[in-house]
Amino acid sequence: MQQIEKRLVRILKLQIERNLTQQPDQVLDLCEELLRFAVETDDALLYGEAVLYRGKAYLAMKKIDIAGTNFEEALGLFKELGDHARVSLSLNALGAVSQLKADRPAAIRYYHAALQAAKQADSGIYLYKPLVNLAQIFFANHTYSKALMYAREAIATSRQWEIDEPKSRLYHMAAKLYDETGDQEKARGFCIESIRYAEQEGSDSLYASSSMTLALLEVKIRNYAQAETLLRALLQYTQKHKLKNIESLCAIELVKLWFRRGNHAPAFTVLIDQVNKIRKEPQIYSPQSYQVFKLIGDYCRFVKQDLDAANRYYRLYLTMTKGVWKRYLTA
Repeated sequence: MQQIEKRLVRILKLQIERNLTQQPDQVLDLCEELLRFAVETDDALLYGEAVLYRGKAYLAMKKIDIAGTNFEEALGLFKELGDHARVSLSLNALGAVSQLKADRPAAIRYYHAALQAAKQADSGIYLYKPLVNLAQIFFANHTYSKALMYAREAIATSRQWEIDEPKSRLYHMAAKLYDETGDQEKARGFCIESIRYAEQEGSDSLYASSSMTLALLEVKIRNYAQAETLLRALLQYTQKHKLKNIESLCAIELVKLWFRRGNHAPAFTVLIDQVNKIRKEPQIYSPQSYQVFKLIGDYCRFVKQDLDAANRYYRLYLTMTKGVWKRYLTA
């Protein structure tokens, strides 16, 4: 009978974990089943796990306050049980809630507390998550040296404990952090690793983002030929995988290199292509992508010597960006 009960619990947990992000409303029903089972069997640990799952479901539904209430309840239960690993999970979840509420100091406190609890649990997977979260939050706050410290710790932890988590995003962040702190050589190495992991993980967008970062690093160290090779390949890749925003950003950097060499004809062709695409679906592009309007304005102004045409594109540029990016309109 006990084996049957354990099997049912495993099935419920598996269903919950599979559907957390895609079908959180159904997960809530599964959590109630798990809670009933925990009460019937007087299993306090299972009850706490069900409450934690319920909080994650509410978080997926953007019901942040009720998610936080569930995480706090789970935290109290796990503390009573002395389960440091699950205490760490609950604190980490409360950190995520604080981040969503834009309360950065509280998020940092929760992540630090989650890290300390994970050290008491002596398990790498529980160390890894708060380390990654701390790296991300300091990166977002432009505190690059501290972010890099946590990113390096997370990478070392993932290697030591052979943690089976997607790594491309973390390595890409580390590459950007090394760049921000002035070590372009290490930045290149981590970028290449990020590309390799993205390919393994089947992430087209991260493969493209990391390739873009690598190309920009080559530009920064004035390895223009290699940067152009990377950008040409990336332009084809983004077109193939329909990554329109990254395609536009890639085109911008490629055009800048061509302008540097006075290779105006292909640059103009690429710019016109991007302008047409952006004007069809402007909502899917980031403000950075709108620089194509500024660049084509520069082409009209400096190459064609057509100031009227240039001003038309500059006005389009300002209209698209609502004046936010006006500082880029320089000679």
